[in-house]
Amino acid sequence: MRSGGINVDVKGTTFVVEAGDEKDRIKVRVLEGEVQLSRDKAVLDRVRKGDLEKYPNLSDAMDQMDISVSLTAGDEATATAMDATEDPDILAKKAAKDPGATVSAASEEDLERDAQEAALMPVLPNDDFDDAREAGLSEDEQDREEAARTIEKSYRKEVESRGDDLEKQLKLTNEIDTPEEFKKAYPVLEVVHLNKGTRHAGSIIAQAGGLLFLFAPDGLYRLPIEDVDYVDYYNRDEMDLDILSNPPTEKSKQ
Repeated sequence: MRSGGINVDVKGTTFVVEAGDEKDRIKVRVLEGEVQLSRDKAVLDRVRKGDLEKYPNLSDAMDQMDISVSLTAGDEATATAMDATEDPDILAKKAAKDPGATVSAASEEDLERDAQEAALMPVLPNDDFDDAREAGLSEDEQDREEAARTIEKSYRKEVESRGDDLEKQLKLTNEIDTPEEFKKAYPVLEVVHLNKGTRHAGSIIAQAGGLLFLFAPDGLYRLPIEDVDYVDYYNRDEMDLDILSNPPTEKSKQ
């Protein structure tokens, strides 16, 4: 896969790519197996030879960008995002300043969140995709739309089933039944405000199948992403534990 001018070569693994943070960086974390990172050749080709005189260290930077980096389970790599469509001078500045990927050990918190999210990403049977591919070749627009709805429905059903399993696992392993226990276990409280005026508080652990999964002491909420208006974030010392009292009547598995 390709993101931000970085090629991620998959070698039978589970990994996460975070693209475009506030500093325009790409992050790659590996949970299982191995991936290899390299700069997209199209990005390297966009840097003009004339810029080598303008930026004295650009030649060494280009050599560094040409080297691939291997990541194994527990590793995290951070690199500056570069797009082949950007102005060549901007690319040259980025390359000269921060050419390569920095590899370090990923935090336990990030890896745990990634693992929870990965658990909600089912792979549908090949038959579903064979049917969708066949329908995609149809000239009938209704056939194509029906195939898309079928795939979405199947995926949503699988995500819901895995959500049930994850909820049981979280309740068994974390033993979080009260707001006080939640505060000890999670450094950030997230309050999700919905378009209909209601709100839910807890920890956002994943997004999958068009749903946002929010873990709270009274269970795992499934909130349709299209219903989310905005999210407030509170550090541990700012938490109002009364907000964690999610009325059971508002909990739904849509």
